[in-house]
Amino acid sequence: MLFICICSALARCETADLELTKRADSPAPYEGETLVYTITLANRGPDDATGVEVSDPLPAGLTYVWHRASQGSYEPATGRWVVGSLAASASAKLEITALVENGTAGLAIVNTAEVAKADQADPDSTPGNGRLGEDDLSQVTIVPRPRPAPEISGSLSASLTAYPESTAAQTTKFDLGLRVYANFTVTLSGLTVSSLGRLDLAGLEYEALTLRASLGWLQISDLLIFARGPGPGELTFQRKVFSLAGQLQGLELRNLLAWAAATPSRFDDTLTVRGRTAAGATVTSETRLCLGPGCDHPLSYERVTISGISIGGVTFWSGTTFRPAEPVEARLALQFKLAELATVNASLELWPALLVSSVALTATNDLWGIVLNYDPQLELARATVTLLLPLSPGLSVRSTTTIVPGEEIGQLLSAVVRAGPWELSNLTVFGQGQLQSTEFALQLAPAELGFLLSARFTPTGLEYVLTSLRIGF
Repeated sequence: MLFICICSALARCETADLELTKRADSPAPYEGETLVYTITLANRGPDDATGVEVSDPLPAGLTYVWHRASQGSYEPATGRWVVGSLAASASAKLEITALVENGTAGLAIVNTAEVAKADQADPDSTPGNGRLGEDDLSQVTIVPRPRPAPEISGSLSASLTAYPESTAAQTTKFDLGLRVYANFTVTLSGLTVSSLGRLDLAGLEYEALTLRASLGWLQISDLLIFARGPGPGELTFQRKVFSLAGQLQGLELRNLLAWAAATPSRFDDTLTVRGRTAAGATVTSETRLCLGPGCDHPLSYERVTISGISIGGVTFWSGTTFRPAEPVEARLALQFKLAELATVNASLELWPALLVSSVALTATNDLWGIVLNYDPQLELARATVTLLLPLSPGLSVRSTTTIVPGEEIGQLLSAVVRAGPWELSNLTVFGQGQLQSTEFALQLAPAELGFLLSARFTPTGLEYVLTSLRIGF
């Protein structure tokens, strides 16, 4: 095309090469689902652009839901995006979330975005002329698909526990406890409904219902928990947890709002914000609020953690917790490798005035581990030693010994043997050198079928036998 710039002899003619691109997050969305368009406007210079407007009306077959602009304002009714000024080498972005209407399956829906206005001349395009091939206009075509059939998955499992009892006739009888777990999930057009129920011989004991949905960059979840009521066959509401999560401007956001029937006027709210720095570290802020009667303070705590900082092969982690009218808790941890098999973790907890509250040193690898905790007087509070022996690809043995001054020495011994999908394990508990209990378990755990048989013994004999069967679909 012929580009003509008319200006005075003493003034340089300002030009701004505006380039627009548009994309959809799916070329073939389902009817009834949401679709996200992303429009990116870049100024290739050489001058700054002012008075910039973009036209991007939604075509028939799509219903506006939500939008987000990095700058300027967007009018959904007209599709007018007022960008304003855009510096040379800068860019602006607009995201539009739309609902794909029913009855559009198989139709080609074309969405066109174009630079409509700009104060500066563009060397290779003309704003608002609707001409394909110019770099200030971009089109995206989608072809919706029919609404899919619901996807149903879940599992059924039943466990039977036998508790032996001796009778006066020196015979043994068993009290049986039966529990059935039913888990179902139905997914349709981005909406997921899950149900988890637990039943015993008296009927339904517990029920949890979860609803999940996505709205653009936002994921919504609602959890309702019910438990057996006082009357036969009665379920009473126990707890509700509402969650919002998503990513915004490079940050991961999550908010959990919990409400319990036992405290109907009280809400617990937890907001988590997580992001990464240019150096690769992850910074997390977690704020928990208590709203309503029974809350000593609206702020339950504020916790800031920094992880992923590596210097010279050493990885650092730090966490600081603030609670109203309580000392500040601070923890510093580091991890490094002694050799290819050995990893050392060290952590230090500090209170105000730099008083040492506890020191923990952990060294772990495939063979051994140790944890030491101290109180402010640097007296030994707890010592834990862990020994892990991978004797062969299918056999491993672990020993954990816990020592607390003035209390019993506890020890756990466990062994696991694996052969294909089968696993045989043993867990033995000692206290002060005395056998407390030992448990054997045999389980089969492929995706479609699960089986468990376990038995626990104490010095007085058999405590219980449990068998469980799970079928997935």
